[in-house]
Amino acid sequence: MDDQKMNEYLEAVNQNLKHLTLSEKEEIINEIKNHIKETQMKQGIEMDTILLQLGDPSELGRAFAGQTIANTTSFNIRSLSRTISFYGATSLGGLFLSVLAGSLYLCSFLTLLGGAVKTGGALLGFEMSFVAFIIGDWSVPDLLAFPVAIPFAVLFYYCSKKLWKMLKSYLAKASENVRAGLL
Repeated sequence: MDDQKMNEYLEAVNQNLKHLTLSEKEEIINEIKNHIKETQMKQGIEMDTILLQLGDPSELGRAFAGQTIANTTSFNIRSLSRTISFYGATSLGGLFLSVLAGSLYLCSFLTLLGGAVKTGGALLGFEMSFVAFIIGDWSVPDLLAFPVAIPFAVLFYYCSKKLWKMLKSYLAKASENVRAGLL
């Protein structure tokens, strides 16, 4: 009976780990399972009491998922999309930050591409009217589009990276607070 209760609890936790890889999910489930078994063996506490102490399995799952995502060291489109997906399900503020970071990341590449297309077209004698670089009242000449795009692309990338670090810090702190209250 105890194993069935534990398995149901762990399945509920697992439902909130959908943004993680299979190995990450297994590691988290095993950590919680070991915690439950150790607590039961060392302290002789009943399964119902242990599960009650752990708290809501959905919150525990989200806390572990958030901590795992926050500990991700890579900065790429996959980690951004995973973070956006996680925050879309958990927090409006985090969702806003992750979408903004993702948008700036994408803009850094699109700015370079647009500048290259505009300048390349001008060098080859083509009119690229579908690409425009306008800064205030100044319309950037076609030949200068790529050189002007470079500092903007770097700025967008730098800002997206800073937002990413801020987001991960926020996520780690929020997950740590939730986990501290549950374990």
